[in-house]
Amino acid sequence: MAYIRKRNRRIFLIFMVPAILVLFCTTIYPMLYAGYLSFRSYDLAKLFVPRIFVGWANYREILSSSEFLHTLTVTFKLMLMTLSVQLVLGVGLALLVTQRLPGMGVIRTLLLIPMMISPVIVGLVWLFLYFPELGYLNYFLSFFGVSPIPWITSTQWALWAIAMADIWQRLIPLSQADPDFVSGGVDAPFGCHYVPIHGQPARKRPPDLPPGVREALPGRRGMRPSMPGTSAGRSAACGGPA
Repeated sequence: MAYIRKRNRRIFLIFMVPAILVLFCTTIYPMLYAGYLSFRSYDLAKLFVPRIFVGWANYREILSSSEFLHTLTVTFKLMLMTLSVQLVLGVGLALLVTQRLPGMGVIRTLLLIPMMISPVIVGLVWLFLYFPELGYLNYFLSFFGVSPIPWITSTQWALWAIAMADIWQRLIPLSQADPDFVSGGVDAPFGCHYVPIHGQPARKRPPDLPPGVREALPGRRGMRPSMPGTSAGRSAACGGPA
């Protein structure tokens, strides 16, 4: 048994080393090197000029810059705009696509397309839509008598244009969530979370029924209720074994 454990540990390390190396080269090392450069003064056009250590001067300069503070404010505005809409519409779409309606399989497939497209391609597609003179969006609005809108060249519309493109691409993964995940997997009358017993496959929780009917369902075998910070008293209160 000890030999098998050692062999499995060696196999585990062999499979982990390539992933760790890739993670170090693509994420950890660039992050550490960027932190190293942030304390030095250098010119990207002069790669072979020695980088002079300036301490916290770069951080003091950027924190005292009005442009940086304005950029930070605009970033927070964009974050609030996109996250609020993505959360509300994402949960709504998730509840919609999990309904047993005709054509839902096709709709789910179509909703996955934005998630599979590269962000660069998404940016180019929305650039064609937003183009002031020949953009498809302004062309469509012209049928309703709306004059061309400078979506990406006006400070009034640019933030909204970026938010719409970001929402379009990042809204879809949440809409593909499992209905038990969307509802939190909570049994409403008792506030209990159903989790599979170790060694047995997870099953769908039974629908919300009166306690007497719920306990008689055969599908509850292999499932036990639990709560965060489970104790014997709480498990008993949820109708399951301690």
